[in-house]
Amino acid sequence: MANLIIKRAKKIQTIILDNKNAAHTLGIYKIKVNEKYNQGFRDFIMSVLVPIISSFSITDHAVSTLVILLLVQYVTYKFYVNSSDIFPNVSLAIWGYSIFIGIEQKDEFGRGNYGKTWYVLGKTNEIENIILSDQKMTPFGDPSYINNNIGVILEDTDNEN
Repeated sequence: MANLIIKRAKKIQTIILDNKNAAHTLGIYKIKVNEKYNQGFRDFIMSVLVPIISSFSITDHAVSTLVILLLVQYVTYKFYVNSSDIFPNVSLAIWGYSIFIGIEQKDEFGRGNYGKTWYVLGKTNEIENIILSDQKMTPFGDPSYINNNIGVILEDTDNEN
């Protein structure tokens, strides 16, 4: 089980790094990151995981505890799919990434979809440098897809306030 978690975490890291390496192909966008990050994450942890973990003993009832945990995760997922809040990704948090909200700005040539909201991944240990700053990011997936609003912050950016 632990081996599977480690493999998935490494796969997430690989996907993020591959996306950063393809930034010149996918496009680089300038965004202004606001002070909101990991919205709904604390509420999720406190209202779902803490009561479940404290209610059942995984050593005494391992199978039933895991089944209940997976069932609650599925119900929570369905709730978030039908709401406007961001689904908290625990594996990203464990790996050291946070989800920031940024607004696209025009670049130095006047290009860009000014005002478009982006949800971008950035390193959690860089929060103080990311929030309320201008950052460069690259989108995940096809940049010409109009509903694409997920990306990753590029580390080699200017951090201007």
